[in-house]
Amino acid sequence: MGVGFAPLTKFEKSILTLEESFCKHSFKKNKPWLGTDIKIMASKINGELDVTICIPQIAAYVKSEREYKKNLVAMNKYIKNFFEKRFQKYKIKISMNTRDDFETGELYLTAIGSSIESGDEGLVGRGNRINGLISQTKPYTMEGAAGKNPVYHIGKIYHIAAQNIANMLSKKYKSYVEVYLISQSGRLLIDPWKTVVGFEKNLTISQKKIIEKEIEKSLNSIPKITKNILNKKYRIA
Repeated sequence: MGVGFAPLTKFEKSILTLEESFCKHSFKKNKPWLGTDIKIMASKINGELDVTICIPQIAAYVKSEREYKKNLVAMNKYIKNFFEKRFQKYKIKISMNTRDDFETGELYLTAIGSSIESGDEGLVGRGNRINGLISQTKPYTMEGAAGKNPVYHIGKIYHIAAQNIANMLSKKYKSYVEVYLISQSGRLLIDPWKTVVGFEKNLTISQKKIIEKEIEKSLNSIPKITKNILNKKYRIA
């Protein structure tokens, strides 16, 4: 089964924007110590915005424990300011590198900027969905899209197809939309066993008929997804 939903909430968009800001050349230019294996987990519940973030530092550019701490303080300030501008009515809490133990010297200090060097295999399966997030309270495709066959693997093809349909319908009808494409062994990719689409807003009978035709057209174009994957038109990570 492949699942897609759209649009993203302001909170979801903010998490993506924050993560993407760490990768910008203008941000990294004066931070040679900043690694790439940054993980963000956040919740927004009852007026509280709680963020846990892990930021690796590259050892060759960190001369002391004091400098390591100084870098974290600067990042904490940047992140808190980022959220305060966007969620002014929320109480914001930032927790950073929570596994650090300064007594034993166990810090998120790496050689290359990633935890992969210390045995974190990162096997495909749990990885971010193609919208860049793992929104745990929303429906999502169980399998990660990366590392799968781009011609026929349902976990990859239907994931992208469902997200494409959700994006298209949400934009056109100004509504939150969820799309589920369910395969059945032996069926053609363009002919899912079940196609389930849910809208947050009420639709007229005429709109439903139009939407059915639009979905059918999208399903018939599924074979094009393979070419688009190979041409790197989708964010698969």
